[in-house]
Amino acid sequence: VPVDSRLERGRTYRHALRQAIANERFDRIVIAAAINGAHGFLPDDVAWLLDHAPGEILVLRPGQEDGLVPVPPRPRRPASLNGRRRPRSERREAVPS
Repeated sequence: VPVDSRLERGRTYRHALRQAIANERFDRIVIAAAINGAHGFLPDDVAWLLDHAPGEILVLRPGQEDGLVPVPPRPRRPASLNGRRRPRSERREAVPS
């Protein structure tokens, strides 16, 4: 599917949408809805867009399970000289008992 994406700056999402609608030709607008405090368009902005924009509007909203959550870092093992083995002269040799 050919896509010609445009980004518009604005003081708010709605202001940027207003400018994009006034300055660009388009057949369809695709926006991301905000969910659970994530970035995206709030319901008031989506409603405004549906009332004021000509053409087809597609609003994508991630499901509960699709939320982007930062993955905690994996626990690290104690570093031995940045992952390298110690020189043979510094290694402890097993002492027979």
